[in-house]
Amino acid sequence: MTDQPADASRRGFVAAAVTMAAAGAASDARAQTPSNLRFSNPPGMSKPAAYSHVVEVNGPHRTIYLAGQTGVDANGKIVEGFRAQAVQVMENIKTALASVGGGFEHVVKITSYLTNVEGNGAEFREVRGSYFPNKNALPASTLLQIPRLANPAFLLEVEAIAILPIHGTKRHPAGLWRDVCCASSRSHMADPLSPPGASGGLNDDGLTDQTASAVANDPWMIAMRRGEFERAWQISDAALAARLASGEPLQKGPRHFQTIWNGEPLAGKRVLVRCYHGLGDTVQFIRFAAALRKIAREVILWVQPPLLRLAATAPGVDRVLPLHDGVPDTAFDAEVEIMELAHALRVDDDAIACEVPYLFPQRRRVQLPDANAPPDGDGSTELSIGLVWHAGDWDGRRSVPAEVLAPLAHVSGVRLFSLQRGPAAAGATSIPARDVSSDDVEAAVAALRGLDLLICVDTFLAHLAGALGIPVWLMLHTHCDWRWREHGSTTVWYPTMRLFRQPRRADWKTVVSEIIGALQKLSKPGESASKLSGTNVCMQRSASVRYLPSLKKKMMILKRRR
Repeated sequence: MTDQPADASRRGFVAAAVTMAAAGAASDARAQTPSNLRFSNPPGMSKPAAYSHVVEVNGPHRTIYLAGQTGVDANGKIVEGFRAQAVQVMENIKTALASVGGGFEHVVKITSYLTNVEGNGAEFREVRGSYFPNKNALPASTLLQIPRLANPAFLLEVEAIAILPIHGTKRHPAGLWRDVCCASSRSHMADPLSPPGASGGLNDDGLTDQTASAVANDPWMIAMRRGEFERAWQISDAALAARLASGEPLQKGPRHFQTIWNGEPLAGKRVLVRCYHGLGDTVQFIRFAAALRKIAREVILWVQPPLLRLAATAPGVDRVLPLHDGVPDTAFDAEVEIMELAHALRVDDDAIACEVPYLFPQRRRVQLPDANAPPDGDGSTELSIGLVWHAGDWDGRRSVPAEVLAPLAHVSGVRLFSLQRGPAAAGATSIPARDVSSDDVEAAVAALRGLDLLICVDTFLAHLAGALGIPVWLMLHTHCDWRWREHGSTTVWYPTMRLFRQPRRADWKTVVSEIIGALQKLSKPGESASKLSGTNVCMQRSASVRYLPSLKKKMMILKRRR
């Protein structure tokens, strides 16, 4: 990818110069300008008072085309007089925009047709200007005089084009480490062990395939998928600066939409870290608390209640407070959302990579059912494998039909256990797998510690197992989240994790076949239990090596049996 300035590489729509200049009085009122729109009058062109020469649209969006509006009210009556018709036209546009969740701040292009510009032009500009109070964010405009409109009683007609955010999405990921394809609107407390959110179709946040492709091809997304962190942070810097310059409040709307960090230095301050996203996001990004604490005076974590005790064990965290719907119950000097820490600290691969475990819950372990006599002291001569196959209806692409995992039950020397929760847990009988799931995070930790391996889709338990240093094999769909990069079977995030990727869309059978092959290789001569993570890096950075002696003993027993 050619390295271009952020404002050049993110161009999605540029309006043409208008055909007629319009005059209008400036106003002190400012509408909140969407952060993905940039209004400008380039050097070398005139600086009109009533419109913009250029409107640039960045990132994923919805384009709204409004039909030409005339002075016809809701009852189908043509109002009398030019000013009355002009007001009615703008009110019709306002109603149309509201029907799709928009307003005049989203309008990027307006085309106006008047039958008498000389006689009514000034009055029209006055009316039109009153609907666009932010004179720094005026749409591109074309005004034309025509002999007549469809009805001789019509004195003007106005059509508009608007740009709105995608339904259910967060603001553009350039401003932070949040992927439009990562998570939809989430409740932090309703369902602690599965990523909650509104039900939708096959794509994240209800995205169409076309939109999902647009997101995947975004420059910020491309940089992150390639590990080009400095390029990503430059884009993030520009997006944050543009939002601050627009005057739009950062902490606006639902929490998962909000920007918290305003770009200020965090060194020497009491920093409140807000956890406004999913439990998996918190577990993954809490690793950066240690780096934050090296520069901050105090790190206070405002965290989802199910994670309260676990989060308190993370290095760098001084205090934890339970997240609720009100304001934080503490004083602080600076604040940041936990997923913004990566940008604020400008992390790279070296900063991401850390020893595991980096969470230290109370030592507790579940004795799994049907355990055989323990010749190695580990409770069984077979591999205990946990399964999670459903990641929530808000992104059906991440989930694997339970019956597709059934061939795992035929692998010699393994016992299968279900950690799946919610309605999808009923699928355990089609595998089959013994249910050891729990609604309680600490109980889930204990169950994970009783396993030799977790085979999981991209959901909270995958992050929890990775943070605890437990071997986990992650099943990924073709257009998986940016955190897992574009290629490869390992990840810098978790040294004990191995990635299994779909070769083509919806092809989970091939993924399961590869997993079966990998399990069978474990008992072959020359293979090591360290292959559970897919790389020897787990021996270098992971405290999970405590699992390896037991696993190797089990492999030896399985080989003797064969």
